[in-house]
Amino acid sequence: MPFQNLLNSLVGMCVYIFLVFFVPLSYAFSQHHTLTGSNPLNTTFQNALTLFEQQHYEAAQKSFLSYLASDNSSVFPQNELNKKIETTYYIRLCELYLKKSYAERNSIEFISQYEKTLYADNLKLALANSFYEEGNYRRAAYYFAPLEKSRPTQKEELEINFRLAYSYFKISRTKEALRTFSSLQSKNNEYYAQASYYVGFINYELGSFEQAIDNLTKAKTDKKYTESANKLIAKSYYSLEECQNLSDFLSSIANEKHDVELFYYAAQCAYLNKEFDLAYEWFGRYKRNSKQLSDSAAYQYLNTLYETKNYDEFLDYESSFLAGGTFYSPVLLMKASIYEKQNNYKKAASTYDQLAAFNPSEAEKAYYSKLKNLYLSEEYAFLITESKKFENKFPQSLYLPEVILFTASALATNQDAKTAMAYLKARDAKNTNQNQGQISKMYVHLALQSIKELFNQSSYNEMSQVMNQLQNDIQLNDSLQNFINFYTAEALLQTEKVTEAESYYKKIPTSSRFYADAKYGMGVINFNKANYSSVAKQNALVLLEEYLSTPTGIVKEKAVDALTRVATIYAVNKHYKEAEINFMKALNLGDSETEYINFSLGQIYFVNNDYQKAMYQFDKVMQTPNSLYAQYSQVMKAKIYENQSNRKQVIALLNDFIKRYPQSEKLAEALYIRGNAWNGLGENKNAINDYTALITNYPNTEKAKMALSTLENYPDFGIEVENMQELRNIYASHNSNYNPNSTTSNSITNPSTTTDAIQKEFDKALKLYKNNEFSGAIAVFRDIIRNNEIAGTTYYDPVYYYLGKSYQYYGDNNQAISNLQRVGGQMQTGALADMGDIEFGRENYNSAITHYKSLAKIAPTDALRVMAWEKLTQTYCRQEDYATANDYLAIIRNKKSYSSSDFVRLYENKILAGQQQIDAAIEGFSKLGNDRQANPKYASEALLELATLMHTIGDNASAKSILQDLKNQFAEQKETQQKANKLALKLK
Repeated sequence: MPFQNLLNSLVGMCVYIFLVFFVPLSYAFSQHHTLTGSNPLNTTFQNALTLFEQQHYEAAQKSFLSYLASDNSSVFPQNELNKKIETTYYIRLCELYLKKSYAERNSIEFISQYEKTLYADNLKLALANSFYEEGNYRRAAYYFAPLEKSRPTQKEELEINFRLAYSYFKISRTKEALRTFSSLQSKNNEYYAQASYYVGFINYELGSFEQAIDNLTKAKTDKKYTESANKLIAKSYYSLEECQNLSDFLSSIANEKHDVELFYYAAQCAYLNKEFDLAYEWFGRYKRNSKQLSDSAAYQYLNTLYETKNYDEFLDYESSFLAGGTFYSPVLLMKASIYEKQNNYKKAASTYDQLAAFNPSEAEKAYYSKLKNLYLSEEYAFLITESKKFENKFPQSLYLPEVILFTASALATNQDAKTAMAYLKARDAKNTNQNQGQISKMYVHLALQSIKELFNQSSYNEMSQVMNQLQNDIQLNDSLQNFINFYTAEALLQTEKVTEAESYYKKIPTSSRFYADAKYGMGVINFNKANYSSVAKQNALVLLEEYLSTPTGIVKEKAVDALTRVATIYAVNKHYKEAEINFMKALNLGDSETEYINFSLGQIYFVNNDYQKAMYQFDKVMQTPNSLYAQYSQVMKAKIYENQSNRKQVIALLNDFIKRYPQSEKLAEALYIRGNAWNGLGENKNAINDYTALITNYPNTEKAKMALSTLENYPDFGIEVENMQELRNIYASHNSNYNPNSTTSNSITNPSTTTDAIQKEFDKALKLYKNNEFSGAIAVFRDIIRNNEIAGTTYYDPVYYYLGKSYQYYGDNNQAISNLQRVGGQMQTGALADMGDIEFGRENYNSAITHYKSLAKIAPTDALRVMAWEKLTQTYCRQEDYATANDYLAIIRNKKSYSSSDFVRLYENKILAGQQQIDAAIEGFSKLGNDRQANPKYASEALLELATLMHTIGDNASAKSILQDLKNQFAEQKETQQKANKLALKLK
């Protein structure tokens, strides 16, 4: 009984006061007893007081009563009277503590009788505390009220005010409780936190939530109130609908003890205010800290997942416990909707089936949704069966026309359009006038859809039959007639009946939605008729702009196609900037032909030495590895690495290419490039293997010729090719102008010995070179130059030649040229040829021309001079300097043995084409291509050039015919056939 201790201390205080005020009488009284001896009544009183202090109230009461009963005198001296009052006071306290039924009555009598004494005041407090301890707060408040202090400071005053406030609070005297608790809200007293808590609580109950939050926050200075205060603060924010503040508050108390239900308050607050992202965060926390959500909480959580598009989490949540409950129907509806959004139409149909079975009021719509999803999931057989059930169960349903459409479309797909149209006719006959119009519209819709599908399938005859059937069954309005005319024109265009197609296009008025497409179709017809010239290019741009400027009906795919055509013409003409602009426009318009466009952009950047951009484009194409252009792109990337002397990357890339595309038309080129990379790394065995595979499998290609030429030079460097003669024979069997027995050796004889030391070092360096140890060879050759005066000796040219070649194979072309420039004598022709090839490979055409001209000037044989002139012709053509190219071709023609060579005939016509002499070029390519006595390599290349030229001038029909001839006549020309296949793709 904690408050009894307080009262006991107050009793002690009373005794103290009593002694102070009554000292004289007490002293006289004590003197009397001292003189007369010990008084037994005093002993009884002291014993009773001791028992009281020990809280033995029953025994103390008896002792105090005994003390009163033992004194029979009718008149007490003053000190004895005070002792009687004190004794009676203690008896009343014992009665209170022992909870006697008469205790309050006796105490009131005592207070009335001794109202002016301190004992009366103390007994009032004892009464109040007694009722407080019993929980009789109404009586407690009655006795505490007179003792209240407006500004309590002493400990006893503070406690009285708190107990009074709490009593008011318990008997719902809110106003008085709030006032009294507020008197205790001084930070200097021990009741500050408690009082603040109850002030906050009362404000919460009164709806003053801001004040509640303020006071409850103060209450948290005492940890005992933290959890309950946190809950009330959270509920206050919830009541204020301040969801973000509630969320911030809960985050701030994450490390404090609090009820998990607070998470739900935050979640529900955000949910009810449709702040679903915030609701998702707090529902997640609530769910993680709860064993199982209630039905309503689970529904709100699932609805939040749905609104925040966390569909997978929705589907993963175990919601079966909601089955049969209030929320089951909307949960099924959301679940079905999610499956629809995820295109999982089969599961959506199954979920709608559950909904129809569970909720009869939703059965019709749910059943319809089930059928729609069966249609979307292509479950056509099941849809046909279920739609019949729907017709029988809901014959008057507003959804019935759409169900009939699903079924008709399913029949058209599962069987044929004729059956579907018969199905619609039957439904049209059965239905009332109310539905007849809808069914008729569906019939037309299905017919039009069938026409589109048949057109896309190139089934033009069957498409025409459907058109005739539609015209017989339906009175065509202008819109339908325009539809028929447009698709008739499109079909005629596809079958190359361009005159008839153009007449149908012209029937379509400007008001028709097909007007833009008709304009495009006529544009394509005129584009194909145009001659290859600057006028044709401008005309193509005009046609495109007219199409794009049409107010309605623009089709992105056709615009992309038109832009791609224009860009291709620019690229062929080497107007790369214009080509890039139009290709980029095509990319920005749509996603059709992206592989071809990206590849073409890569080629443009490659030609302009912008390898970073080129690599980016080729990588984009390679993201669709099954594309033909992905193959081309991988080889082009290898060429970039080759130009950058990154041979290991070349090899890695082409290893993957050869494994990935074993039947690719680019295999010959891939083998040649990889062989060169092996060669550059000094891996002669691997290089020989690639060159051998190239010559064996693709002997009639230009790359095979180049590979054979490389192998012919191997003995010059001390490298033996065991099956050289066999490779010559293979190449000769496919190339009639090649004599396998006319090869000459370009090997360099070691210089005569001048000193033993130089000879020894030279032999060491040459051995390193032949073993492909180029860094070691470079070091030794440089030591020879540094340590010896070799100028004027027979070592000078060989040392600088092999040093230059070592740098070339090592990948340092600048050092290679620097050393090869020093070479003279008999080895100078080889050095000049090597320098020209290095610069040509780096597209430094002016430098290459300088070296080839020098080679032509000093070449000791006609064969070497003609080779130099051919190189010069090719280089000037590459620079589009056709006049100079023609000059060197004329020099070759002056050599009787070369004047009528197929090389000369081919390049004569290439130059004519480059100079825009189109008709002459067409005639020349045609003659060479159809010359059965010509070298098959050059004849096939002539036909390919002819087909390419016809494509660029818009005559695709002729181009296709030429490619067919090329395929039939020169099947063995693998490299040319591969190029032809690439061109054929553009003609589709």
